[in-house]
Amino acid sequence: MNETMGQVKKKPLLGLIANYLREETSTAIYHNPDKLRHVFASQGEKLIKNYFKGNIRSAGNSYDIDSEIGTIEVKSTGGGVVNQIRASYKAVGNLHSKKDKCDWIAIVDFESQRVSVIPNKVFYKRAKLTEKAHKGSFTWAADYAPKRKGTRVEVNTKLFKDYEIDANKEFNKIGMGDLL
Repeated sequence: MNETMGQVKKKPLLGLIANYLREETSTAIYHNPDKLRHVFASQGEKLIKNYFKGNIRSAGNSYDIDSEIGTIEVKSTGGGVVNQIRASYKAVGNLHSKKDKCDWIAIVDFESQRVSVIPNKVFYKRAKLTEKAHKGSFTWAADYAPKRKGTRVEVNTKLFKDYEIDANKEFNKIGMGDLL
């Protein structure tokens, strides 16, 4: 029995899942921002799980992955576009609640196919998070080359790059290839 679904028996649950998947075409997901955010989140977790040979944790924990290096919270983005104009920065949110709740913060940028994995204590010492917006957003330069010294974006971009890992093989495993 799948504990997430309580008492639903396996056969009807598999039928329900199959029906859901039949209706979810890639085009429908592509045009639905909420579903696309879910794709980024779940595939970001899968990428980090594969890289660190870990396990995805069930809901209710303050982190996403349990691995040999410890617990990892995964935040993912597909890039930023505002009013059909490419944003000059990227962001992931809801980070205030993760302080001291995991060992690592992983940030997956699907647009640039770049990943940073930062120790929690280093992240909260160096990162400049927004106070209220999106429960603590971490913003960095979209081109990874910030122009204005000392700004939140410049500090966070440097932090991202200082802890960047080579995850190209993992992007290939989840079907992204070389910047499709």
